[in-house]
Amino acid sequence: ILPNEMDINKIIDKAYLARAEIKGLYHSNYYLFDETLENRMIEEQKIEACMEEALANNEFKVFYQPKVYTKNEKMSGAEALVRWYRNGEFISPGKFIPLFEKNKFIVKLDKYIFEQVCKDLADWRGRLGFMPTVSVNVSREQFVDENFIDKYVDICTKYG
Repeated sequence: ILPNEMDINKIIDKAYLARAEIKGLYHSNYYLFDETLENRMIEEQKIEACMEEALANNEFKVFYQPKVYTKNEKMSGAEALVRWYRNGEFISPGKFIPLFEKNKFIVKLDKYIFEQVCKDLADWRGRLGFMPTVSVNVSREQFVDENFIDKYVDICTKYG
C-alpha cells in the first residue's frame, strides 16, 4: 500500500488482491501489494476489456508449428498455436493464456481455434488433396462441459 493512499476502500481492495496472490503459494504466509502487482492487474483489466471484441474481430490467429521426424527430417504433422495480433503487434501468449484460463474465456478461445484449424484442414484438402495431422491444445476447462466432445465433433462434421 502506497504511503500517500488514505482511501480505506482502495486499501481493502489492494489487500484482497494481495490475498488472492498468495493462494497456492504454500511456502508463504503473506504477500505484499506492490507496484508490480498493481501494474499486472491493470494489464489484465485492459486485456479483459478487449478480449470479446478481439475474438469477434478475428484477432486471434492460428500458427502451425511443424512436427518433424528426426530420422528422415520429413514433416509428420503440425501443432496449432494461438497468437493474438492486435493494433499491429503480437500479444504474448504468456500474458493472455493464464488470464483466459483464470476467467474461463479460454473455453471460447479453444473452440474458436479448433474451428479455424478445421477450416484450414478443409481448405488444404480441397486445394492440396491431403490433410496433415494437426494437434490442437484444449484447456482442462473444456472437460467441465459434459457436451465438450459433441460440440467438437459437430465442428469436425461441419468441415468434413
